Amino acid sequence: MDAGDERMREILELKEHLAKKAEEHEVELEYIRRTIAVLDSMLKKSSFARASELKRAAPGDAAAPSQEGDAGEDVDGAALGGGRAEGGATPIIAGEATVAHATVTAGEVRIRVADGVRLTADTPPWRAFFLEKIVGGMRKKDEARAAAGELDAASAIACDVSEDGGAIREIVVRNYRDGERAEEIVGSVSWTIARMVENSEG
Repeated sequence: MDAGDERMREILELKEHLAKKAEEHEVELEYIRRTIAVLDSMLKKSSFARASELKRAAPGDAAAPSQEGDAGEDVDGAALGGGRAEGGATPIIAGEATVAHATVTAGEVRIRVADGVRLTADTPPWRAFFLEKIVGGMRKKDEARAAAGELDAASAIACDVSEDGGAIREIVVRNYRDGERAEEIVGSVSWTIARMVENSEG
């Protein structure tokens, strides 16, 4: 292979690398735009109170106390910018259809997929984005804090997924511990589920 061929190969490899990075950033930008749109919708539907007003748990606590004091009660809907449906759940919309509902309590974020909506764990971007990047990224930070003695290992964020016949029915994220994380989880899972619905239909 002469110098010209080697140079051409390097240029092609560089082009492929940049194209891949551009695609990754485009996915990230779309998620950010979708999250902003979700939060804007919440703000328009109700008076706004910052989610960071949720009391943060001290390191080692399993969950932050709710504004009412009971871990089992729903956090005030305004804590996530409102937009909650009857029963305290925030609707997750894909197109014009409600495909899931998210409920935030002091101890967990619970997402229930609507009846008639079939989403599987192998549908992108479920695993690579939500499980590995969002929840997995939070988990790594918690594990690092636990290793440093700043957090009880049992208080690290965890995600449980319930399936029925291969279809995701419910996602429960435990030990999020502060309102900013709750907002990120709701925003990211809303974007993820909407994309999964699009990919399933495509």
